This record gives sequence, structure tokens and C-alpha cells, in this order.
Amino acid sequence: MGKKAVVVEDEQDARQYYSSILSSLDLEITEAGDEGIRKIREEKPDLVLLDLMMPGKGGFAVFNEIADDPELSRIPVVVISGASSVTGVDMKHYVYNRAVPR
Repeated sequence: MGKKAVVVEDEQDARQYYSSILSSLDLEITEAGDEGIRKIREEKPDLVLLDLMMPGKGGFAVFNEIADDPELSRIPVVVISGASSVTGVDMKHYVYNRAVPR
């Protein structure tokens, strides 16, 4: 069985675009929107591509659940986001402080 990735993105066009890039790397792709954390728990992927700015249960909540779950916390998460210092979110410090293994 090959390596797996879960793409969590609320916009279908973006989700399909990211999936096509990852599938060109011979990754088995699962796409998810609002059900992202459920898909991650089911698939136990080798990689998660995560949009942070999503409606409903946003990517920050999903990121925190991954970081806090011993079964998921070692999965690499690549964050995709329009958040920046302009939006008042200091992504560099937030992600680093949450992602560094304890």
C-alpha cells in the first residue's frame, strides 16, 4: 500500500487542485471539507494538507485536535491559509508552538 494524504479544504476547486498535485507524487488522496478530522482519524494518513480558514469547524480546531491526539500528532501537517499578520494571526508562532513535539 502506498503513502496516503488527506486534503482538508472547504473550496472544491482548491481541493481538487491540491489533490491533483499530490496525486502526481503517487500519493493516495482523500479529500475532505468540514468532515476533515473524521477523515484524518479514519485514514491515518502520512500527510495532511490543511486549510486553516474554513467555515464551521475551522482549520485551527482541526490542527489543535491533530496536535493533541497521540495517534495523530506525528502526522506532518502542511498548512495552507490566507491568514497573515494583516488578519491579526501570527501564523509562524502559532503553528510552531503547537507543532513542536512535547
